[in-house]
Amino acid sequence: MLHRLVHEFRAYCRLANFFDRSIQALTARLTEFQAYLETQAIRSVKKINYLDLIAFVADFSTPSSSA
Repeated sequence: MLHRLVHEFRAYCRLANFFDRSIQALTARLTEFQAYLETQAIRSVKKINYLDLIAFVADFSTPSSSA
């Protein structure tokens, strides 16, 4: 579901001169988010809500304040 959006976001990051390491970290986190959405049976970006984001940051693998 997020593959196209992640690809577009990565292209934006390159245009905005993000460091490669930052792009890699963002890509990894977005991949984790994709996996989380699949476990929650969320198949559309339009179906993601604030509580889904909070649950991901708080409970997925290792919580991260930077997420």
